[in-house]
Amino acid sequence: MSGNDFLGGAVPPCKTKIPLKDGDVVKPPLGVRPEFLFEEERVKDLAEAIIRYVEAGLPPPKCWGKEISRRIELLNS
Repeated sequence: MSGNDFLGGAVPPCKTKIPLKDGDVVKPPLGVRPEFLFEEERVKDLAEAIIRYVEAGLPPPKCWGKEISRRIELLNS
């Protein structure tokens, strides 16, 4: 899934190069990680934390279950 797919195709692709007056091309400075990648990583982190708690014989915090459900629903929409 690309970032544009994640946002329902509503966002045009970002330009990765900036044309200068003399025809040279320069890359812009590093921006931010796409939101869908952040969401996927957060789901992975939450799942791993929940597994660690269960393996330690502890109940994971309920807010983690609610958050992971919400983020998975967002990623699948």
